[in-house]
Amino acid sequence: MVIRPDPPLGTDSPDELAEHVTQFRDDWLVYLRNLTGYTAEVEEKLVLQQEKIEQIQNQVTAANGVIEFQKKLYKEKEEEWTQKIIELKIQNEKALLAAIPTVITPETIPEPGRIAENPVDTTERKTAVITTTPPESSKLSERLPDPEKFNGDRKDLRRFTQQIYSKLTTNADRFVRANDRLAYVASRLTGTAYSLILPKVKYGMYQFIDYPQMLEYLENAFGDPDRIKNAQNDLFRLRQRNTDFSAFFAEFERLALEGEMPDSALTPLLNQSISRELQEMLLHNPSSSNDFRQFAHHLQELENRRRQFYQNTHVIRNESTLRTATIRTPQLPSSPRSAPRQPYATVTREQPTGDPMDLSTQRYNRPSDKEAGACYRCHRTGHLVRDCPNPDTRPLDVQNRDIIRRQRMQEIRISRTPSPRQTQSPPFYAPTALRPATPATSVHAMSAQENGVGLG
Repeated sequence: MVIRPDPPLGTDSPDELAEHVTQFRDDWLVYLRNLTGYTAEVEEKLVLQQEKIEQIQNQVTAANGVIEFQKKLYKEKEEEWTQKIIELKIQNEKALLAAIPTVITPETIPEPGRIAENPVDTTERKTAVITTTPPESSKLSERLPDPEKFNGDRKDLRRFTQQIYSKLTTNADRFVRANDRLAYVASRLTGTAYSLILPKVKYGMYQFIDYPQMLEYLENAFGDPDRIKNAQNDLFRLRQRNTDFSAFFAEFERLALEGEMPDSALTPLLNQSISRELQEMLLHNPSSSNDFRQFAHHLQELENRRRQFYQNTHVIRNESTLRTATIRTPQLPSSPRSAPRQPYATVTREQPTGDPMDLSTQRYNRPSDKEAGACYRCHRTGHLVRDCPNPDTRPLDVQNRDIIRRQRMQEIRISRTPSPRQTQSPPFYAPTALRPATPATSVHAMSAQENGVGLG
């Protein structure tokens, strides 16, 4: 092995290096020769290392090819042995069916009197019919209803899987053979789900060991890979709003279990998701514990207390409304300022139904007086507030303010009404400077007199 040569002088100054090379030329010549030999030897070693690396890569490629070939052979053998196992199961089931003894049951039972008159010689008969009552343990279990069929909907897979497990576990005595259980599960599939397992069926035999393997096959195809994360996102977005607390809490707990959330994180989430009314009640009735179950129980008590309070208030309000809801108004003579009107109708104002805290039913369940064309004072149709027969119960300053405003509006309408003399078209318009000045009050008075209306 050649050692890397060292230069005769180690310096960073170009002038010093040039001076040293000039003085010691022989030493520098020997250094350059040794450096050239060292470089050639290093290049040879690099070439040898590259050849070794290529040989190793070829060996790895050959080994991978052998592994793939062995995997293919193993898979073929596995399919072959699986088919043999299925055929052996079929033969075993056929043998079990053939080994079941056949008992001949007489069609009719002779009467007791005739049996005494004509006794039967039991020695001549080869087989005797023995009728026994089956014990209680041999009775089949109570049949559960069949689950609804699964068509491949991802959201419906967990419901279908759990119902199948419950059915085949409870009624295990009704499905003795594995192929019977597989056939039953296949009968509850439809659409895309049945099309998925159809290639796994051959001559009525299913290429599954038992029904859990078939359900796992469906889970891999239609299951939600992000079920936990999606449940957590739905839990963070859940809000109670106008929903009853019991229904809201059931959905909250379902999402918490689906998302595998710890109980320590559920208390602040529940406090954030409840309605504004419950949050306000918590200000005056805080929970004594931060435990999730106790906090939920405390919220349920507050909800029951709130509903009881509003139900009692709603009943009292309905009783007072029923006493004053239907009032008939007598017919009044027609007003001189308007045409004759129809008799006033009787209007019954219905109280909104539903949750007392649902503000949408109280605000938008009935039309307003303006939309219904009713009087603003008595809330009945057929007349306006200026023709209302009920007395005005407002304060005097408010009544005087409205009277003054109506008088001013009347004056404005009178002032804007053109007189017959103004409506005629003159043959020519005189200049403004030549027209006589007319006071505004006299014009208003003339217009009012022509219209038959006095000033207010």
